[in-house]
Amino acid sequence: MLTSADVNFGLVRYVMHQENLQETSDNFKFLVKDSKPNEVRDNVFHIQWSLISFQHKSYNVSEKASTVSVTVKRSGNLNQYAIVLCRTEPGSATSSSSLGQQPGQLDYVEYAGQVQFDEREDTKVCTIIINDDQVFEGVESFHVELSMPVYALLGADMRAVVNINDTEDEPMLQFDKKTYHVNESAGLVHIPVERKGDLSSTVSALCHTVSRTAQGSSLHSLGSGSDYKSRGKGGDQRVVLGPGVSMTSCDLQLVDDSEYELSEEFQLVLSDPSDNARMGDITVAKVVIDGPNDASTVTLGNATFTFSEDIGTIEIPVIRHGSDLTTVTSVWCATRLTDPPSATPGLDYIPSSKKVEFKPGTTQEVRASS
Repeated sequence: MLTSADVNFGLVRYVMHQENLQETSDNFKFLVKDSKPNEVRDNVFHIQWSLISFQHKSYNVSEKASTVSVTVKRSGNLNQYAIVLCRTEPGSATSSSSLGQQPGQLDYVEYAGQVQFDEREDTKVCTIIINDDQVFEGVESFHVELSMPVYALLGADMRAVVNINDTEDEPMLQFDKKTYHVNESAGLVHIPVERKGDLSSTVSALCHTVSRTAQGSSLHSLGSGSDYKSRGKGGDQRVVLGPGVSMTSCDLQLVDDSEYELSEEFQLVLSDPSDNARMGDITVAKVVIDGPNDASTVTLGNATFTFSEDIGTIEIPVIRHGSDLTTVTSVWCATRLTDPPSATPGLDYIPSSKKVEFKPGTTQEVRASS
């Protein structure tokens, strides 16, 4: 039995059972009796309230998004205003405004503020500033919590996690272009390898060669017929970029032989990055050894020849020069007028055009003319 004084002094409590925590209304019957005794039965008391909770249990945000808006929802009785406290709690992501912080230690700006719902309002947001640094930290998270509700109760989701992803800062290794042209006589060539993203750590990747029309040597020596010294997949073939370094090179030794060759190519491949890095967009580069190389040249034996008119047939030596004479070479040798003309075709000589062919190893042929 409760008296009116008990009610006035707030001694009456409405207790919700665990299974009813998500309800927003209830009613019960009560009896009113005085000392006469007068009695009124089956009085119905209606009670309504609102629940405040986060719309989602987790939020994923990019570090470069600058802010994250965590949505707070209210359900149930919206006929009066309600207030709740929204605040952040650090996790693997941290917040600090103190001076002297190291890069990567300030992931978001600490937040603690009241969220007020006016009558009929059911949606609000807690907006938290995200700090975009240049340090790769992987996925980090912090929590946002609701507490101290006024004219409302807390719903089921009163704690949300915010995951900050900074893939744009993850060190990324790649070639700076897809194709490189080199000259056989260059000797040592340097193919650029660039790093994008976080520069604060040491990263590395394997750089090895793959033969195509150009043939690589063995891993230990330069054999006959090789166009370049091969790079294998051993640890000594890694390219390493220390802290603060954004560009290095994958170095190649070309073989300048004496053989006639057209353009040839091989590939450079970046793979197996260190644990704190990943591969970029250009991991395979084509290296073209421009040709032709070591091509032989053909000239006349002299620039001027003098013959007697009554000699009949003359022989003009044609000379082949070059380091590689192992292939067949041919040229066309023809007569033509001088400028200004002096000898007359058909009268002083018989015009002609003849193909001169050099067999392998041959350095001189003779062009006969009348």
